[in-house]
Amino acid sequence: MRTKSANRIVAVALAAVLLVPAILFAETTPALTRDQVRAELRQLEQAGYEPAASHDARYPADLQIAEATVAARNTAVQASAAGLSYRTSMSAWAEAGAAPTQSSVSK
Repeated sequence: MRTKSANRIVAVALAAVLLVPAILFAETTPALTRDQVRAELRQLEQAGYEPAASHDARYPADLQIAEATVAARNTAVQASAAGLSYRTSMSAWAEAGAAPTQSSVSK
């Protein structure tokens, strides 16, 4: 009788140990929809990123520049929607590490 209860305790403890990593590493952000991914890709392309040129030696840098530009544009749009001044919007560009024009990305 004690063996059955000991086996149950061991089984429950083992199950708990196996479930903890799954719970800890569970995805906390919702998955993007196909339309959201397409919209994000369009924004990156408008910022100068060319997905077809991913074999280019500047691939990581070009993508990072485009992402920073998109983030800065989104921040500037949010700032203007909130009624903040042009100077505040430009400081948002600087904080994002991007410039309003993208001269370093080749087209």
